[in-house]
Amino acid sequence: MTLIYINIGIIILGIVGYVIWNLLKKVETLETNINLQEKYILDFYDLVKQSELKIKEIDSKQLFQSDDEVGFFFTNLKTIQEALSDYIKFIK
Repeated sequence: MTLIYINIGIIILGIVGYVIWNLLKKVETLETNINLQEKYILDFYDLVKQSELKIKEIDSKQLFQSDDEVGFFFTNLKTIQEALSDYIKFIK
C-alpha cells in the first residue's frame, strides 16, 4: 500500500515540476518581449523628443506662414507633434 502512495506522490511531483518549468519558460519569454517593447518605446520617445526640438527650432524662425499650403501642412505637423509629445509624456 505504501508503494502505491509513493508512486502517486512521484507522479504528482513530476506533474507539478513540469507545470512549474512550463510556467517559468513562459515568464522568461514574456520578460524578453517586455524588454524589447521597452527598448522600442524608449527609442520612439527619443525620436519624438528630437522631432519636437527640431519643430520648435523651425517654428521659432517663423519660416512658414499659416496662409499658404506649406504653412497649413506645418501647422498640422506641429499639432501632430504636440499630440505625440503629450502621449509620450503620459507613457513615460
